[in-house]
Amino acid sequence: MKKIILLSFFLCTVCLLSAQNFVPPGTSWYFSNQLFGHFWEHIQYEKDTLLNGISCMKMTREHQEFYPTPEQGWHAALPAHSVFFLKQSNDTVYLYDGQEQMFRILYIYNLSVGSVFETNEPDTFGPGCVLYHRTTVKSSGTLNINGKTLNYWELGGDGDSSYMALNGLLVEKVGMFSGYFFPTLSGYSPDGGCPIIDGYNPRLSCFESDSIGFYRDPQFTYDDCKYYLGTAAVPGPSVTMLYPNPAPEQVVLQTSVPGTGQVRIFDMQGHRVAEILNAENGTVIRVAHLPAGVYWAEVYTADGSRSVHKLIKQ
Repeated sequence: MKKIILLSFFLCTVCLLSAQNFVPPGTSWYFSNQLFGHFWEHIQYEKDTLLNGISCMKMTREHQEFYPTPEQGWHAALPAHSVFFLKQSNDTVYLYDGQEQMFRILYIYNLSVGSVFETNEPDTFGPGCVLYHRTTVKSSGTLNINGKTLNYWELGGDGDSSYMALNGLLVEKVGMFSGYFFPTLSGYSPDGGCPIIDGYNPRLSCFESDSIGFYRDPQFTYDDCKYYLGTAAVPGPSVTMLYPNPAPEQVVLQTSVPGTGQVRIFDMQGHRVAEILNAENGTVIRVAHLPAGVYWAEVYTADGSRSVHKLIKQ
C-alpha cells in the first residue's frame, strides 16, 4: 500500500483556487449526529475572500446541540455560529488552522485506491499510545446524483492506527457525501494501550448547490433540512443517557427503551473498569471507586441499539 507524505502549507503559500472538483459559492451542507449528544449543523460556502492576502473560501457554520432530559425529552441549546476558511490548490482542499496559523489538508481528490494521507500531526496519549490522523482511500467509482454522474472515493481509517479520519464518500462537486464534513473519531490502536473510540457518526442529511441542485439523504426523514435549528423543544429518537455527568459517586441510566440491557465503562487506556448486566431505565451505576478523569460508557439497550457516551468522573 503506498503512502503519500503530505506537508501542511504555511500562510505564505500561494493559494490558487480551482473549482474543478469542489463547489460553487452558496453551496450548503446539512449534517446530523445521534451519538455523543445529538446535533444538527448547517455549513455554507458564503463567498470567496482574502485571508492575510491569500484567496480562500469563507465558510459559515451554524451548529445546534440538543440535550435529553428525563422529564421533558429533547431541548435545544443556543445555536453556535462560527466562520472557517478553506483553500484549494489543484486536487487538494485545505482547512485553515487559526491556532497554528497554517493550512492543513482536508480533502484530496483523484487519489488511487490504497493511498493514505494525514490531516494533522499524531496525538500522543502516553507511553505506547500514539494516535494518527490518517485517512485511507478504500475504493473509488462513480455514482449518480440528480442525473449527474460523479466520481467518488470511499474514505476511512487505515485500521491499525487511525484515530481521526475522514469517513464516507468524497464526491467531486459535493465534498463529503455520506459522512461528515470534517475528520471524525475512527478507531484505536489494537495493542490495548490506547482508548477505545467508536461510533461517532455525523452524516450528511441534505446538500444543495447551483451545480448539483438539491439532495436529501433518504434516511433523513424530516421534510425540512433545517427543521431542528433554532427550535426550542423537539421530539427525537429514543433517549439514552447517563446522568449526572460529571458524576462524583454514581450515575443513573436513563433510557426510553423498555427491557434490560448492558453497560460497560472503559478508561482512556481501553481497560474495562465496570460492567453492569441487566441494566434498565433507572439503574444506578456506582463510580465512586474510580479515579477522577474521563471514561467511555458503552450502552446496549434491549432493542439491540448501541451508544457510546463520554463520562466524566469528578
